[in-house]
Order: sequence, then structure tokens, then C-alpha cells
Amino acid sequence: METLKQISINLIDPHPENPRKNLGDLTELAESIKTNGIMQNLTIVPKNDGRYTAVIGHRRLAAAKLAGLETVPCAVVDMDRKTQLSTMLLENMQRSELSYIEQADGFQLMLDLGETVESISEMSGFSKDTVKHRLEIAKLDKNNILDSDLTLEDFAYLEKISDISVRNTLIKNNKHDYIKYAVDRELQNIEKKKKKQQWIDYLENKGVRPIPEEECRDAWKIYNSIKGFSYSAVNPEELELPEETPLNETFYKFETWGDWIYFYKKKPETEVDSEAEASRKRAEEFRIAKIAELDEKFDRFNERVKAFVNELSEDKKTLPIVLRLFVEIQMSGSCYSSVEDTEFCEAAGVDWEEADMTDEEIIAGNLNSEILYNIDRKPAVFLLKAILCVKSIKTYKSYSGEYDENVFSLCAVKALKNFGFKLTKEEQQLIDGTHEIYGRTCEDE
Repeated sequence: METLKQISINLIDPHPENPRKNLGDLTELAESIKTNGIMQNLTIVPKNDGRYTAVIGHRRLAAAKLAGLETVPCAVVDMDRKTQLSTMLLENMQRSELSYIEQADGFQLMLDLGETVESISEMSGFSKDTVKHRLEIAKLDKNNILDSDLTLEDFAYLEKISDISVRNTLIKNNKHDYIKYAVDRELQNIEKKKKKQQWIDYLENKGVRPIPEEECRDAWKIYNSIKGFSYSAVNPEELELPEETPLNETFYKFETWGDWIYFYKKKPETEVDSEAEASRKRAEEFRIAKIAELDEKFDRFNERVKAFVNELSEDKKTLPIVLRLFVEIQMSGSCYSSVEDTEFCEAAGVDWEEADMTDEEIIAGNLNSEILYNIDRKPAVFLLKAILCVKSIKTYKSYSGEYDENVFSLCAVKALKNFGFKLTKEEQQLIDGTHEIYGRTCEDE
């Protein structure tokens, strides 16, 4: 039942669960109300103490107070809490006045009151997928979200991570960019942890024991190395060890950094290495693992660079930046390799086998039409891709893993920054030589 009456403005309270938290600028609405009065009544519900709670018309109520009105026209209705919430939610949504965070909180309230994704979708007019995405946002730390520049697409991508605490950490550490990159890295870490546990379970079942923790530092002194490899790249069932090494006499050790696993056989007492020899072998094991970790970090970095360049648009500043890069690396002698035909095809986005041409065809000018199309469409971007096909960006010596301030990588990164490419904190540390991995030694292990 609905009753229309003028109610004292001082007796009406805003609804504490109104999904819309920010009423916006009320100045213009207050001026209109001063001149014309309130053209549409508020909807309110009575409370037990003689006061009322607003359900529809929160902006009109606040603006009327600014305009100095003493009473406002109201429809007094009876509504249970669930109906009040759904009414406020739908009213604001129909006017497109809710932010996606307010939508998320509103949907969560409806869910808590017994609605389903399907019923919320039907009432709100949003698709079920949209409702599900908003409900996922409702689980996150709102302070983190409000302090970020992340998009709805970013939040949907975050759903690949099931752990809400991990999502919140990723948002906190990637507020303004690179959330997809951070999600991909976290997924890789999750898979790596799963793979490591698979290896542990498999080896335990086969009777292969881990090297005791107190012996890990001197493993090379006490044990003979059998083999080592990246456990992420190999399934436990594919493990192959020399036939003369029974599994129950084999030991393993995971590298402290990276994803390497080593297998050993204990030496007879008479063959235990001297301290100097053990130290040398330990240093060699550390060197291999360090380089493997650097390879992995820069592989991820170069994959991100490639994805960025593939989406790069071409304008009047593109060619000068690319030509400057080309001159810098040629004058420095840092780009000593020529571009192979396979690399040209990769740069042009064409399969090499389909684009393979004879010398006669090339001389006659009969180049692959798709290559010509891609080059004509973005010539400067194509040249940049070709340059980056010749050498990968990396700032470490391939043998030692020490920092290497090479001209090609530093000039390439400078050019990419000019195009708007933003390095993550870790990438910047890798490029400028301040990453902790460069100063790490086997003595730190």
C-alpha cells in the first residue's frame, strides 16, 4: 500500500545500505529544486520511532536539504529489507548511476539475501556473466581497487587466480599497469609449485631420497652428480637415470633459485672430494642454475616486448625512433648478425615454409604478397620487429651470469620506452644492473 504525503525533511534518513555511495555534485539539482520544487516524489519506508528511511530519491533528498526545503513529497510504502535493497539497486542501475564497485556490492547484498546469479541477472538486465564478474569484484579489497587504474577487463583476467588474497596482493603491487603480466607470472609460479610437488611425490614413491639439508651445501663434496635439468620442462614419469644407478641409491636436491633439480649418487668414503674440488663443483652448479634463472626472466621480458611491438601503431614519430635505434646499434657494432629469411617472416607475421621463395623469384620481385602487405602497412614497425629478431634483449653474460651493459639491449629498451613501453620494477632492475641476482654468489646459498 502506498500513501502520498508531505514529510518533514528532518524526519527522513538516507538508507544505510544504498548501493550508491557517491551522490555526485548536487549544486545544479539544488538550484532547480529552489526554482521549481521537487518534481518527483521520494519513496520512503516508515521506522518504528516515527522516522523514515529513503529508498528512492537520495539525491533529491540531499539536494532539497541544500535548497532549504522543510518538507518533501513522499510515497510512504511498506517494504521488507530484501525488496528495499533490490529497489534501490535497480533504480540506480536503470539510470546508469552506479560504479562497477557499487554494482558489485549491490549484487553481493542481493546474493546474501537469497537471490541467485540467474535471478539477479533477470532483475537487473545484466547478463549472467556480468553478474558473476561483479560478484568476483565484490570479494576484493575495495581500498586497493579505488587506488588503482585497473579496468573491468583487468579484473576479469584476475579471476584466473582462485586465491582472493593473491588477487589482492597482485592489485596492490600492480595498481596502474601490467596486471595481466603479473597474473601470467603468478599462474606460472602456481604451475611450478604443482610440478615441484609432483616430483617430490613421485620420487618419494620410488624411494629416491632428498639430500639431507645439512649436506646440501657440500653436496658436490659428498656426492657424484648424475644429471640436472629444469623440472618444469619434464614430467616425473620421463625421468631417465643411468642403468647402473638404482633409484634407491639415488638422491636429489632442488636448486634454491630457479626450477632446477639435481640427482646424485653418494661417493665411497675413499672418493670424497677435497674441499677445493667440492667448492669448484658447487660453484659450477650455482653458475648453471643462475644462468637458467636469468634465461627464464629475460625470456618472459622478451615475450612481453614482442607482444607490445605486435600491437604498436605507426605514426610520424615511429620511423625516426626506429631509424635512430638502427643507427645506434650499427655504429656501436652491437648488432653483428644479419637477419635470416626466417626472421623476416617472423617479423612480418608469415609462416616461413609458406613464404619460402627461390632466388629467381626474389630477383624478379615476386615477394610473398602477405609479407609485402604487412611491410607496406607498417614499414617502421616491421623494421623494429626485424631488429628485435636479430638479438634478444638481455643484460647478462651468457657464461657467468654477470651484469653486461651491452649497447643493443640498452638502446632497444630506450626506443621501446619512447613508444610508451613501461618496464616492471623487476625488468628495470634487470636492465640497469641493480637486480639482486647479479650480486648473488654460491656462498649465499
